[in-house]
Amino acid sequence: YSTNTAAAQREMEASIGRSFLDDRLSIQTEWGIPIGQSQPSIGLGDVEVRYQLSDDGRWSAKAYQRRNDQNMQSGVVGSQRQGIGLRWEQSGESWSDLLRRNN
Repeated sequence: YSTNTAAAQREMEASIGRSFLDDRLSIQTEWGIPIGQSQPSIGLGDVEVRYQLSDDGRWSAKAYQRRNDQNMQSGVVGSQRQGIGLRWEQSGESWSDLLRRNN
């Protein structure tokens, strides 16, 4: 539950997520439902799909759609942004550990 004083808007948020394919594919979604309006409009909320590309989990890809809340405050309704990304993750104790190639 949040109160946005700039837009004098209150909304309740709900989210749900699920994993598939032995947790390699995950889908997360979230909706914001306006409270106090006579006819609240509920459109497609935030959606994120993530897929683990490698067995060790270092490589993954994601696609998303998010509501653009900044434009909603200024009165532009239905504005959304989409994107895709590729992620590589490596951990180590030092920079030399990170740069060293694992065989």
